[in-house]
Amino acid sequence: MRRLLLVGVSVLAAFAIGVATHSASSAPAAALPNVSCNQSLLVFLFWPHGHGAIKSVGFSAYKPPHLEVYRHVAGYPNSAFLGFAGSNKLTSFAKACRGKAGKVGGAIQHKKTVTKQHVFTCSVPKGAMLVTKPAGGGLKLDAGTSSSHVVSVALKPSGSAFSYDTKRCSSGPSPH
Repeated sequence: MRRLLLVGVSVLAAFAIGVATHSASSAPAAALPNVSCNQSLLVFLFWPHGHGAIKSVGFSAYKPPHLEVYRHVAGYPNSAFLGFAGSNKLTSFAKACRGKAGKVGGAIQHKKTVTKQHVFTCSVPKGAMLVTKPAGGGLKLDAGTSSSHVVSVALKPSGSAFSYDTKRCSSGPSPH
């Protein structure tokens, strides 16, 4: 009886480990976070070729193409950091940004696309989300709501592009 109990416990343990392993390994690669950062103005630093060290703002060199998102404040202090997305499919979001179900929908109105590094300050609707997903060998980030698409960024090892609504966003030079 004791042997049967041990076999039963062993089978249950193996089953539990198998289920846990299967659940973790079968998670879709696109299961990246959708977040809302509860901000009406977002600042996007678009680095289509990465960047070297930038002493003026305390940035270390980071060579892969990427995008950084900040609250609208003077400079780029760590306290204003909201998010990061890279062509290497890495993402990071501040604790201030909360997970949110949904998607960014519709076409970008008054669309313009750039492929050079810039800083963009964009007015986003209440409840706007940042949505990331793998795309084209890299990562795509969209900002807006289900009915208002403000920003769409394609981050790839080469050929990254930043598309935005010219009525909601203004652009300027990146820090140097």
